[in-house]
Amino acid sequence: MGCFASALTRNQAVAAVSSFAMGAALFFTGFFSYFTGDRSDLISQIARHVSLANHMESFSRGVIDLEATVFFISLTALFLYFTHKVVESRRWK
Repeated sequence: MGCFASALTRNQAVAAVSSFAMGAALFFTGFFSYFTGDRSDLISQIARHVSLANHMESFSRGVIDLEATVFFISLTALFLYFTHKVVESRRWK
C-alpha cells in the first residue's frame, strides 16, 4: 500500500498519511461489522473477510493459516499491480 500511495503523489508526507489511512481502514473494517445488528448480513461478512485484524489473529497465535497467507499475498500482488499501472500511466504522459 505504501508503494501505491507513493506512486500516486510526489509528496512524501501525503503518501505516508494516505498509506497509513488505507492500512488503518483495512485493519478496522472487521470491527465495524460488530456495530451492526445483523452479523449474518452480506456486507458484515465481506467486512470481516477483508479485515486485516481477522487475518492477523491466527498469526498472533503462532498458527500459519493458509487462508490468511493467500490473503496477504493476494493483497500485496494487487497493490503492486496498481502501483505498476500508475507508474506506467505516468510514463506515457
